[in-house]
Amino acid sequence: MPPPPSAPLTVEQQNLIRKWIEQGALSNSCDVNVGHCDTSAIVTYSNFVEPLMSTYCTGCHGQYSPQGGVSLVTYAEVKAIAQSGRLYGSIAHQPGYSPMPKGTNALPSCSVQKIKRWINAGMPQ
Repeated sequence: MPPPPSAPLTVEQQNLIRKWIEQGALSNSCDVNVGHCDTSAIVTYSNFVEPLMSTYCTGCHGQYSPQGGVSLVTYAEVKAIAQSGRLYGSIAHQPGYSPMPKGTNALPSCSVQKIKRWINAGMPQ
């Protein structure tokens, strides 16, 4: 591609298309970090965990009638579930845990790695 008489795509153009496909071909911008997960920064509840919970979890595990009796709205609630092992077990889809989020794709692996880092760091607020 493209067909003659056009010149073939350069390696750089081919790589750009490959990255776009790897990202799900959903946008017209390229993430140069695709396939790379930076867990070197400090992961805290306020800078990462709370926004993740709001995006993926509190729709079912919110303040009013949380499914399974598990509310993930406050730091104390999320920390308690993390300390029990259920948070990581569920989002990592480990045997013996209910895989979350339920009925949809798993969280991005980088997000799961960052949650693990947060837990291992003592769950800083």
